[in-house]
Amino acid sequence: MPQGKDLRPLQNLPRSSLGSHAQAAGHRTLLSAFLSTDVIAWLGQYISHRIGARHRFQDYSNTAPDTGIYPLAGDGGQQDGEIRIVMAGDWGTGTDEANDVAQFMQAAQPHFTIHLGDVYFVGDTDEVKENCLGQSTSPGTLASTWPPGSRGSFALNGNHEMYALGNAYFDLFLPTLGIRTGGALAGQKASFFALRNDYWTIVGLDTGYNSVGVPLLENIPGFQPDCTLRDEHMAWLRDTLGLAKDPRGIILLSHHQYFSAFDDWYPKPAQQLSEFLQRPVLWFWGHEHRLAFYHCQSFNNGIQAYGRCMGHGGMPVDINSPVQHTECPVELVDNRSYPNTEGIVVGYNGYVRLTFLKNALTVEYRTIGTDKPAVYDQLVATEQWTTTNGAVLRAEASRAIADPQLTTSLPLAGG
Repeated sequence: MPQGKDLRPLQNLPRSSLGSHAQAAGHRTLLSAFLSTDVIAWLGQYISHRIGARHRFQDYSNTAPDTGIYPLAGDGGQQDGEIRIVMAGDWGTGTDEANDVAQFMQAAQPHFTIHLGDVYFVGDTDEVKENCLGQSTSPGTLASTWPPGSRGSFALNGNHEMYALGNAYFDLFLPTLGIRTGGALAGQKASFFALRNDYWTIVGLDTGYNSVGVPLLENIPGFQPDCTLRDEHMAWLRDTLGLAKDPRGIILLSHHQYFSAFDDWYPKPAQQLSEFLQRPVLWFWGHEHRLAFYHCQSFNNGIQAYGRCMGHGGMPVDINSPVQHTECPVELVDNRSYPNTEGIVVGYNGYVRLTFLKNALTVEYRTIGTDKPAVYDQLVATEQWTTTNGAVLRAEASRAIADPQLTTSLPLAGG
């Protein structure tokens, strides 16, 4: 029987393009790749994937009547009934855990599914086929399929997709996604989009396209990319979406984090968005391989945001990471140790459910369960949100688990 990939080869994956290509070629570290006998073959792979022009940035200028704005609606196209969205970040690994997460997402009967970005190791053709499209490229390996929604499915762009210049992401993955028309998914036309009804606007941002820079130089201070939103992207937010005059509650989605207690910051998109938004938003992102969320905060002249890190979809989850930014207090972080047969210390993989009912939103943070070999869908924490006149307010929040390694100030539900 085909098996999903192990977590171990993905543990301690370098953030750099060079290091990710080294692990894609089977080397545990960049140094071991340079010292290996097949260093020429590995460098050849790096050069063929990473050197050259990035894939053309796709927008909606030639996709009329598709503007990239789609109805946020449920069964029968109703906007006032229950609308279900499930999301996962950093899911594209093909691990057993990623496959379990996908099954739980599908079991929630979502109207929409959204991947927050990153296909590993480098988002090339074989990895997109095997880790997202259910097409096995190696004997005995269980290929993973991104779960579709009944009304649509979308994927954001991450830095790992761009480590292969974005070619497989744009040319292979996006055409299998998009809004559902006539029973089939019509294809996602660009790496950004919006879902909108009378109460909410959900905006998917592309922070991945400008997350890579000049090869080999991109990790040197002064040459590091800052995830700037491209001009075409900003023009769409300004002129097509009309974000500055939007009276609805705003929910943002991206791959990269605005801020973090544990890792690097990418505040540039939040600074750009201040042109449109002067009120708090709810913002979900991935990139960091953990489940964590924060109080409403604003930094470096960026917008105010309730930050939610959802990068625990398929990668080995980081736990007990040292706090690097004390100015960014964490409200919840899941530091529970996930029982596994590989003998590694990692956290729990999972996903998030969003359930809309008019101006109310329920957010459920969920992980896979612990009874190996059996797995189950486990609720970790819940938030209740409302929007009135564009204001996004949290009405209630609680945790479902009493484990002290779930570090949080939230009360225990029913306690």
